[in-house]
Amino acid sequence: MNTKLKNNERQRLYRQTRRRFDYIPGEDVLEIIEKHRKLMTWNLSGVIDALIMVGDAALSGNTVKFADEEP
Repeated sequence: MNTKLKNNERQRLYRQTRRRFDYIPGEDVLEIIEKHRKLMTWNLSGVIDALIMVGDAALSGNTVKFADEEP
């Protein structure tokens, strides 16, 4: 099996368990994402995940606690 085929197979298996979202944020949202990315040591996906979780908690009335937050 050549390297390209191995990579394609690896990506196919990865995508079976992890759904991909193609998303282009608006300018105002991009500013928010970048602001938080600079404040945190997280990567872009981590920041987007955190913002979605906090947004969901705010909309549903629940609270979210992250592992690196102070008690």
